[in-house]
Amino acid sequence: MRFGRWPSALDLHGVMSYSTAQRSHEMGVRMALGARCWGLIGLVMSWGRKLAAVRVVLGLIVAFGLTRYLSASLFSVAPPDPVTFTVVVGVLLAAAASACYLPALRAARVDPVVALRDG
Repeated sequence: MRFGRWPSALDLHGVMSYSTAQRSHEMGVRMALGARCWGLIGLVMSWGRKLAAVRVVLGLIVAFGLTRYLSASLFSVAPPDPVTFTVVVGVLLAAAASACYLPALRAARVDPVVALRDG
């Protein structure tokens, strides 16, 4: 059975959303000190963008190297297809963006007193 690219996007979404949700106490402190909702969302989005970009670049390097190796040793394995690599990068970056945005929006809407009390 072939799963394709979607499980990696779902895994990325789960990890990014969990790590973003863990920062709700920090967001509560920032809101108590006067940060705006959109400022917090922008902060989390920039953090998630950097993290996802580094991991996607490392994944592309490994994938490109493995396809070169596999094309030399296996029958009917094609060299890397730029369209496939572009689609995979787009799907993973979109999953990372949504994984950061939704929990950041939820955490930014929490009352700072509740976030400080729970932390």
